[in-house]
Amino acid sequence: MYPRVVKPGLVLDERFEVERIAGRGGAGVVYRGRDRETGLPVAIKIARTTGVDDPRFAREIATLRALRHPAIVATCITAPSMTSPTW
Repeated sequence: MYPRVVKPGLVLDERFEVERIAGRGGAGVVYRGRDRETGLPVAIKIARTTGVDDPRFAREIATLRALRHPAIVATCITAPSMTSPTW
């Protein structure tokens, strides 16, 4: 189970370290983080909904996975619910 409070320094899945909030919106909060295995920057999104069970969020994940651009962080892992956030 993942904590409901996300703070800088928190490590998710023994891999992704939260650095700071990158943005907030109606669907959730996005954090800037770092992949401790690769050293690359990551975006960690904590959805306010049920996560990937929400059709809108599922579409967002599918769209992001299809995009390839240097300014867009690649989607690498998704988790099913708020007790296990999506990043």
